[in-house]
Amino acid sequence: MKAVYDPAPAVPEAGWQEVREYFCPDCGTQHAVEVVPPGYPVIFEMLPDLDKFYADYLGRPLADASEDWYRDRTAETTATWNQ
Repeated sequence: MKAVYDPAPAVPEAGWQEVREYFCPDCGTQHAVEVVPPGYPVIFEMLPDLDKFYADYLGRPLADASEDWYRDRTAETTATWNQ
C-alpha cells in the first residue's frame, strides 16, 4: 500500500481497512475508491438523473423516459427516525 498511497499517514492499515475499487464492467473506467473498515456497507454517493441528462445535455429523450421514474423520499424517511 505504501507504493500507492502518499503521504504515509494516508496508507490504509491491513486488517483495519479495506480498499474497494469500482470499475465499469464494459470499458474498465474506474468510478470510485473507498477505504473503509472491513464489513462496512457500500457508500451510496449518487443516483444520476439520466432522463435529465439525455434531455438537457444530449438534446434527445431517453428511450424509456418517464416523469415519475424516481421519487426522492429522503426527507420522509429520515423524519421517521426521530420518532
